[in-house]
Parts: sequence; structure tokens; C-alpha cells
Amino acid sequence: MKKSKDIPKNIIFTFSFFVFFVLIAIIPNFYYSLAMDQQLEIRILALSIFLIILFLPLIFIKKSGILKQKEIKIIKNPAVIIYASLIVLIGISIFWSTNKSEATYEFLKRATFFILFIYLIIYILPKENSRLILIRSFVLFSLIISVTGILQILEVFSVTKYNLDALYLITGNFAQKNIFSEVLFITFAFSIYGAAIFDKIWKKLAIIGTLLDLLLIAFIMTRAIWAAFFVALAFSFILYIFIASKSILANKLKLALRYFVIIFCVVIIAVIAVSTIDKNKTLQSQITNAFDFKKGNTFHRLNLWKKSLSLAEKNPILGVGAGNWRIEILQYDLQVTTDKGRVMPDRTHNDYLQLLVENGIIGLILFILMFAILLYYCIRILKKAEKFEDSFFILILFFALVGYMVDSCFAFPRERIELQIFLNIIFAYIVFGYYKTFEKEKDSKSQISVKAIAAILLCLLSISSYAAYKRLQSEAGVKKIYQYSKFGNHQQIIKTCNEIYSSFSTISPFCDPIMQIKAISMYQNKNDLNLVLETFDKSLKDSPYHLETLNGLAVVYKNEKEYSKALEYCNTALKYAPTDNRTKILKADILLSENKNEEAYIILRTIDPQINRSDYKNAINYILFGKVRNIVSQTKNEYFISELGKVSQDNPDLFYKMYVQSINKNQDFEQTLLEKIFSICNQDKILKDKSLEQLKIKYKVKE
Repeated sequence: MKKSKDIPKNIIFTFSFFVFFVLIAIIPNFYYSLAMDQQLEIRILALSIFLIILFLPLIFIKKSGILKQKEIKIIKNPAVIIYASLIVLIGISIFWSTNKSEATYEFLKRATFFILFIYLIIYILPKENSRLILIRSFVLFSLIISVTGILQILEVFSVTKYNLDALYLITGNFAQKNIFSEVLFITFAFSIYGAAIFDKIWKKLAIIGTLLDLLLIAFIMTRAIWAAFFVALAFSFILYIFIASKSILANKLKLALRYFVIIFCVVIIAVIAVSTIDKNKTLQSQITNAFDFKKGNTFHRLNLWKKSLSLAEKNPILGVGAGNWRIEILQYDLQVTTDKGRVMPDRTHNDYLQLLVENGIIGLILFILMFAILLYYCIRILKKAEKFEDSFFILILFFALVGYMVDSCFAFPRERIELQIFLNIIFAYIVFGYYKTFEKEKDSKSQISVKAIAAILLCLLSISSYAAYKRLQSEAGVKKIYQYSKFGNHQQIIKTCNEIYSSFSTISPFCDPIMQIKAISMYQNKNDLNLVLETFDKSLKDSPYHLETLNGLAVVYKNEKEYSKALEYCNTALKYAPTDNRTKILKADILLSENKNEEAYIILRTIDPQINRSDYKNAINYILFGKVRNIVSQTKNEYFISELGKVSQDNPDLFYKMYVQSINKNQDFEQTLLEKIFSICNQDKILKDKSLEQLKIKYKVKE
């Protein structure tokens, strides 16, 4: 029997480099300009397809020196089991979630990342020089995104001054500046490792990448990343003091520590330099705003967290279901329509809290426990390490992991594909490092069929790819819909909604149910009323607390003169969003249709009169003219009536201005108006009029 030949090392090296370079430098740069979010869905689609390509040889190639079946025993590691348990929990949460489409897609995404993690620890990391290849890939990626960021800075600040609003335009190849900063933080960690261990050209490239990453992090001023950076640096220093400094590698690690000191100094100098040239005091405002708990971003963030905790309290053990936070949180008065537009919550800006809400305390415990075990592994490996390269690499992984955990308190790295790829690479190296250091000598008698497992995972990846494709198609369709809506092209909107609605896509990126968009267009297009109502019902199943759906139904029933049903939907909407102005105005309009003017007036009085909405002002003026007619009907004093008419003719907005004043003075409109009219009247002509005296008494008019 002939012995199979080993695959040449250069082929293994090339294959490993190909895998890492695609994962680190190619997929995170994918974008699709036709989608609403140009990076999110296209990158998970690219990752799923890439993993399919990687897994296909496991089924069709009989033997391969690249694949070692004995390494499969690593899946018995506690961190892997906990990770798998979290994925299972996310999967079964589909059964109790309100929107199963969102839950299913979230499960498929998490399963894809887990499959990547398993593939890395079994088939890539055991290969020779995998760490070297990883670092080179990160160095190249660091240079690519840093140069992109610098070019954007030059472009933006060639036409504007340095200020916070302008900084939001510095996004690199990512959706937001915050995400760009998060990616820079991870690439910085690996670049500094390259600067410490590489020689010649690669060392120079790594140093350049490290410095550029640092300068951009300082320049962009993302507070979450600043916090993550300094906390991770502090914990890494503590770890060095208590563990690494006592090892036989203390002298070499002191050299590495110098890099951290230099880094700290570079950051401080960069921050000082930026703040010196910053005439708009952007740095000062960033720090001040972070501690302003009464208004601004911090206030809204705390309010969001508070209401998310209330939602978590209702479903404490298992949560509301994966991906369903943005569905369920709508019942907590966080969707508001103002004169500046509609505000809809899309994420918690705290991954721990979002996981608690969606997967309960069990999911949160599994998530935190996984990180805790990996940090513990880092400490144990560091104690045991005998080479400087190993010790410093683990210290870098520890630094990156702690930084990620801190960032997760204020941002949403769990949502972004590129950050999850990087995180799973970190997971894989820590688990594999622990396995190699402590568990490799243990024998495993269990036998697992690689082909059978690969076939199952391929099926899952195929479903994930299809789901990602449908989501991408949906995002592109929603973008078209917003264009069609500008021209009132309802037929195209309906057609597009039919094309993009699927088992994996029922909600738009702006949290609008696709069926709600379709239903509104169907009604405006004068389609069959029963079909319109059926479509609205589908929308309610996908998102039961959505204002646009509830208000849409209220409008339909109002126009059909079924006022009781219209009020029912308005009241339901106000139950979930009691501060929403549009719903209040709609309810007032329905009450006016029933001639319940006083009830409508009471509702409208709760709205700030400075609101810039014509429907509000029209409704108020209609009621005010009715009140004025009522006042006139209570007196026969022709002089008084004439003066009232003259004043209103000379100042057409008089009644509305009096209404605004009445709110500011906390008075009834009639009292404010009468005080104004009486003040300009000839007192001799109104002094003995009993009807006018009765008006004064009735409306508490002050002399």
C-alpha cells in the first residue's frame, strides 16, 4: 500500500495566506452600493460563500495533508462547548420569538461565525507559520484602511474645519466612524506584534501601520474606543506585572513593554496636537457630552438602556428571541414622529444588554462565561509560555479581547461582520493555544466523520448564503422603494415589496415592516380594501407595535368612516408611544370627524405648539374658530363683536398666537383671547354689558 505524499510546505503556506488574507483584508472591504447598508449583508454573504468553498474539499477530496482529523478532538474544549451552547440557544429562540424571520437570520449569522471558528482551530491554526501569515495579513489590511482613512481626512477637511460633525464622514471602508475606529483598534493590536517580531521590510510596514492606526484612533475621537484602549492597556500592564514579569522571559517582555509605553506617549501627543489645532473644541465637547446626563446622546442612550432593561425584566430567562429587540422595544415609547422626522430605535448600543433582552440571562451568562474562560486561558498560557513570541502574542490577544469587551458596553461590534471575523480569529488562537499547551497529549478515542460533519455544515452555510442574498436583495429593494415614494409610484412599490418579502426578510433596515410599506401603497393606489387590510394584518404579525402600521390602519378606517375602529388603533399606538405627535394629531382629526371638538382640543394641547406641522395648525385653527364662534354667540354687543372681527382681520394668525400664549401662561384659550380683546376695547361701550360680564366670570378674565 502506497503512503500518501505530504503536500509541499509552500502550498500549505500559500493556502493559509489565502484564507487569512481573504478573511482579514478582502471580505471586510466588500460593499454593495445599491443596498441601504452597503457593507453588512454583502459581507456575511461573502463570508458564507467563502466558507462553502473551504468546506467543499472536505467532501470531495479523499485525502489531504492539509486536513488532520485528529485535531477534531479540540471541540471538547469548554470554551467551544459554551460557544456552541450559545448558538443552540439562539437557534431555539426562534420558536418563541415574535418575528421568526429576524430570529432565523440572526441564528444563521451566528452559526456562520461559529463554523468559521471551528474551521480555523481544526484546519488552519495547526499549520506551520499560521501566526506569521495572520500578522502579515493584518499589517497589510492596516495599511490599506489607514491610507483610505487619511485620504478621507484630506478630502473632508479640505472643504471644512475640524469639528465633530465632519468627523462622522471619516468612515474608511465601513459604515460609521465608530466601526472604523473599532477595526483600527484590532488591527493596531496585531500590527504592534508584527513591529515587535518581524525583521526588515515587514517590521517597517508593521511600525507604519501601528503608528497610522494610533493617529487615526486619536484623530477620529471615538469615545468607546478610547475607553477600550486605555482599559485594555491597563489590564495588560497589570497582567504583565503579576505574571509575565516573573517568568524567564521577563527581559524580553520588558522590551515589548516599551512598545506599549511608546504607544501611550504617541496617543497622548496626538490628542494634545489635535486639541491644540481644534478651534471648535471638539475634544472638549466630546468629553463634556459624555457626562451630560440631562440631554444629548448620553441622555438618550441611558433612556434606551433603561427601557431595554424593562423589556428584559418581562422575559428574564430566555429573552424575546434572537434579533427581536428592535421588534419588541417599540412598545416602550421609543418611536417618535417629530417635525424633524421619525426616530426609530435600531440597536441598544450595548451588546451585553441586547443579548440579555434577546436571549435572557442564560444567553448573557454563556456569553460572559465564554469571554471569562478565554481570558483565563490567556493567563494560563502566559504562565507556561517559554518563547517571547508566544508570550507577547497571548498578551496582544488578551489586550484585544479586553478592548472588545469594553467597546461592547457602548457600541455594537457584535452586529458588524468584519469585527466578528476578527473576534473569532482571536477566539480560535486562544483556544488552540490552550489546547496545544495543555491538552495535546491527551488521547481521544472518539471517531468523527469529517465528510458527514462537513456535509451538515455545508447545508447550513448554503441556507445562510441564501438568507444573506435575500436580505441583500431586500436592502436594495428598500432603497428603490424610497426612490419610488418620492414620485408616488405606488405600483412599483407594491411590485418591489412582493419581490423582496421572504422568510428571511420581513423588516426594512429602518425597522419598517415591508408589508406595512406595501399596504400603504396599496391603499393609496386604491386597491381592494380587503386586500389592503389583509396586508396590514401581515404587517402587524411581523411587528405588532409599529406606529406606521397602527396609524395606517387608523387612517384607513377613518376614511371609511369607521371611527370607533380608527380610534381603537390610535389608542393602541398611543399606548406604545404616548408622546408621538403624529398619532395625537391623527386621533384629534378622527375626533373632529365625529364632532368631538373638545376631546380633540384636549389632545392637541399636549403637543408643543412650536411643532412644524401644517395638519396640527389646521386642526387647532378649526377648533379655535369654533371657540370664537361660541364666544360670539354668548353676547349681543355689536361693538365687542366688531372689534373682535377687526383684530382678527388685521392679524390673521391672532387666534393661533393667542393659543400659544395660553399654553405658555397655562390658561384657557378663551381667557387669553378675551383679555386681549377687552384690553383694546373702549371701556365705556362694554362697561355695563351683562353678557360681557358673564363672559369675564365664565372664562376667569382678569381686568
